[in-house]
Amino acid sequence: MTISRRDFTAGVATLSGQSLLKPGIAGAQGAAPAANAPDAPRKISLTAKTGAHMQLMSNHLRLGYTFETDAPLRVKPNEKVILKLTNLVDEAIGLQIRGLRLPPVAALESIGKGATVEVPLQLPESGSFLVQATNIEQIARGLSTLLVVEEAAPPFVHLELPFLVQDNEHLTPPILSLNGIARATSKAITVTQVQPNTRVRLRIANATASRGFLMKFTDMIGSIVAIDSTPSEIFRPRQDAFPFGPGARYDVIFDVPAGTQPLISVDNGKFQQELMRFVAQGEPLPALPPIVALPPHPSLPPEIELAKAQRFECVFGAATTQNNFNVKRDVPTSLTLINKSGAVLSVYLGGQVARVLHPADDGWEPYWRDSLIMAIGQTVHVALKPQVAGRFFIDAIKLDSFAPPERIGLTVA
Repeated sequence: MTISRRDFTAGVATLSGQSLLKPGIAGAQGAAPAANAPDAPRKISLTAKTGAHMQLMSNHLRLGYTFETDAPLRVKPNEKVILKLTNLVDEAIGLQIRGLRLPPVAALESIGKGATVEVPLQLPESGSFLVQATNIEQIARGLSTLLVVEEAAPPFVHLELPFLVQDNEHLTPPILSLNGIARATSKAITVTQVQPNTRVRLRIANATASRGFLMKFTDMIGSIVAIDSTPSEIFRPRQDAFPFGPGARYDVIFDVPAGTQPLISVDNGKFQQELMRFVAQGEPLPALPPIVALPPHPSLPPEIELAKAQRFECVFGAATTQNNFNVKRDVPTSLTLINKSGAVLSVYLGGQVARVLHPADDGWEPYWRDSLIMAIGQTVHVALKPQVAGRFFIDAIKLDSFAPPERIGLTVA
């Protein structure tokens, strides 16, 4: 599934011990966190537990996993938070925070059965982030949740909702769950009644293990305002559809006019599924001004000058490929990604965000990405400017597979 900008559009961080000090992370617009004394971090507990549902994976029936929390995973920019993670499942787990522009957090790499770790966070940039297992089968069993860092001045919406899409293999045909809800039906998993002219913000994340889709909007004009935890130029997807690969995140804002029933669904060529529908009923709300773009992250450059860039070639599926690259911090870097694996790949640029070169007009796409879908034989050029020293990883997984990722190291010094 290869979709270009023409198909897609129309219309520092530092690590000190276990403490994450600056860049960005990310639920629903709700009550503000309880006030704390100056410099006193707020503690949020997140517990991995065994769920009641069953998952069919690798020809085995297994109990699914779930995350439970004592408070919304929602923080303000630069708010001091301690994330307390407890593992109550029947095996060790490793966790990652997709969208966090930092090296992997040592405290999260392996949390033993029954163990608890505490990770201090202080995150200055807004975004919708994905807390997720590092093991692909544990992702399929349900170990994913959203973490939100609000904007300093959030755009006005009447309703903000999470939109977490996960595997749900135990029902036939294979279907998905949305925010932990699954139904063996061709109709939308959830239906929400709202007053006409309600403005809605969805924080959308593909938390499946390895499924890629085309996400479709029906009877709605959805404006994408952020991709992969980073504000983008505001745009409406061409033909109201866009690629939705594993780990990808999108923030979408739209209005619900009178007489409409906006629907969000997915299609991967093998099956289609309706996920969420809105129904406009009741007394109309006053119409709102046009939706506007989110402010850009100040830590990201408006342009990346490539005249003196470091240049590297990352080949997936080649036995002789180089598996580690050494790059200089704060120096523009050009990566040529080549898919020789014989399969469609989902590529994750861990701890980085990149601009993608448009294949036809030699210009850069108007958004930052950390998650890409690559067709068989495809070559993609990306540009980034590493801002944090450390060892990062570029992971490539085959769609619709539980095989471990092919990994290439990226050491920034």
